[in-house]
Amino acid sequence: MRAYKILCTYLITSILAIFLFSTLAGAEETVDQKIARINREIKENGWHWTAGKTDLSGLSHEEMQKRMGLLPIPDDLNKRISLYSPSGPVALPTSFDWRYQNGTTPARNQASCGGCWAFAATAQMEAHTYIYDGRIEDYSEQAVMDCNPWGQGCSGGNCVAAYSVFMDYGAVAESCVPYLASSPHPCTQTSCESLAKMSGYSYVSNTPYAIKTAIYTDGPVYTSIFAHDNFASYTSGCYNADYPDGPNHAVLIVGWDDNG
Repeated sequence: MRAYKILCTYLITSILAIFLFSTLAGAEETVDQKIARINREIKENGWHWTAGKTDLSGLSHEEMQKRMGLLPIPDDLNKRISLYSPSGPVALPTSFDWRYQNGTTPARNQASCGGCWAFAATAQMEAHTYIYDGRIEDYSEQAVMDCNPWGQGCSGGNCVAAYSVFMDYGAVAESCVPYLASSPHPCTQTSCESLAKMSGYSYVSNTPYAIKTAIYTDGPVYTSIFAHDNFASYTSGCYNADYPDGPNHAVLIVGWDDNG
């Protein structure tokens, strides 16, 4: 069994990623009116993405907040995480995307559970398994929520909690511990076969070059963003918005496009 070295970073604003969720509530506003308003705001602010109707567009602010489950890493743990450093200069292409390089698995639906942190980390493990072993696996997010030592689940969590599961017992199949979109539940992963393990993880500096290099040479990178409510209607482009809020949502960076 191969053990993977994982990379993560925090708060990215202009990198192509797998986006999952967010929205702005308006009790008297229809979904079509909301999307039209968001697209006006995008144009007025010079942002670089497009809003459209999605399965999440009609959710209220409260419903969307249930899906924003990123928690900060405690300072004592934060200080012990090593920093990723490229071994040397890397010539990077103007665009790169693991979705077209046999490096990602299909996006999953976290439903009304703040388990984004577990989904992003699990998707990263699946990506590394695909890239380095050529195996397409569907690992269990529920096992990550049920078995991490801090009891993090639908109420929020972070990459360290997820990575601890992958480094201890390893990733198990979704079919063995199916997703329930709720927590807590008893940890049952030891009744399953461990399909992949992590050997360690490092932070990536929050600079475009460092992040691109990590993606290009290692694989998709776990990160966090601030997902405004309007994120629920994201359909294309590079999601960005000038809000002062801190990160609240975990996603996976799979590539970039300097021409986008």
